[in-house]
Amino acid sequence: MPSDFKRTDIPNLDKHEVYGTYYGRVKLRGKLIRESFGDNKRVAMERLTGWLINLRGAKRVKTGTLNSLTERYLVWLSNAESSGDINEETTLYKRECLKAIRNIWPEFSTCAICKLTPVHLANFRHAFRAKYAASRTNGAITVIREILQLAKTDNYIAISQLEELTDDFSYTKVKYDYQRLTMDLPSPAELTKIRYEVQSRCAAKFSDGGDLFDFLMLSGSRIEAAISVAWRDVDWERNTLYFENAKIKPYSIPLFPELREFLLKLKANRPKAKPEDKILTTKSLHTVLASVSADLRPGKPKLTHHTLRHLFATRCIEAGKDLITVAGWLGHHDNGRTVMLVYGHLRKAHSQAEAKNMTFIPPADPVKVEPENKPPGKEEEKT
Repeated sequence: MPSDFKRTDIPNLDKHEVYGTYYGRVKLRGKLIRESFGDNKRVAMERLTGWLINLRGAKRVKTGTLNSLTERYLVWLSNAESSGDINEETTLYKRECLKAIRNIWPEFSTCAICKLTPVHLANFRHAFRAKYAASRTNGAITVIREILQLAKTDNYIAISQLEELTDDFSYTKVKYDYQRLTMDLPSPAELTKIRYEVQSRCAAKFSDGGDLFDFLMLSGSRIEAAISVAWRDVDWERNTLYFENAKIKPYSIPLFPELREFLLKLKANRPKAKPEDKILTTKSLHTVLASVSADLRPGKPKLTHHTLRHLFATRCIEAGKDLITVAGWLGHHDNGRTVMLVYGHLRKAHSQAEAKNMTFIPPADPVKVEPENKPPGKEEEKT
């Protein structure tokens, strides 16, 4: 070994003592081979693994397409849900993304994984974004990234190829037009029709999806919080409902009159329900909301679980509730900043309407002014 090179504590990684550069070192068929990885040890360690695999030859005993890994991916999702790493709603969302990917991207089923290039992924990203929203496109990109990770684990591709594929496979920037979003929400009359359709279609399939619809509309909760709430989370005496599985941290809301009445009816229909039993038996309304949207709101944004959360918040703002209170009911912990960002334009409209009735200076009583330079001793003429 040349005196300028010193072995590090990492196998196959040397450091040049003069220049401080890290080098990969391996003896292949009796020949010593080195590769420079720069002067950053962490980066050098990351590059070393891929270099060794490529140099020695990855054992690609398996061949196949991304589609051939779908069953493996679905098992991985199921295991992740069972271990608590993801919830049921996330699993359903990723399954929907996977279905959309297979419909949009021919290479998913035809191109061998080892022959995929960044161009394939870029073309997919462009094609998918042309049909779906930015947020759904990002969900699909995440699914493909996870499948590629499984491909690396199962030895379909080398680490270096995985890095090459994912380095430029970036997410789409999501731009939210909050004013347009809330303008496209259903009117009270539309909501009545939508609710009736959801109730009818769920009942026709012997589903309790109508209960999920009402709960989301009356509580303003996210879907993952809603499907996790149990009867023990209802405090009838304190008139509160507790959400344990919240996005940031647990929070509680009052039992609004309509929400309390709704829960009391459910409780009456389930007299044998235990405290640990879930209040809602249906986990998703994706399918029925999509069909109702297509039939009742053609050309408008599709209804989702989150639409009902927006409806809840909008009604609160329109009723004149202050932003900090509404933020607490939504489970936010930022003193109303997010609510102001999303619904600020509604608050401004309400503010203008309320301003018309505001007065600050109380009206003064008329002041009686006596005439000046009144002649002494002369009485005023009686009128």
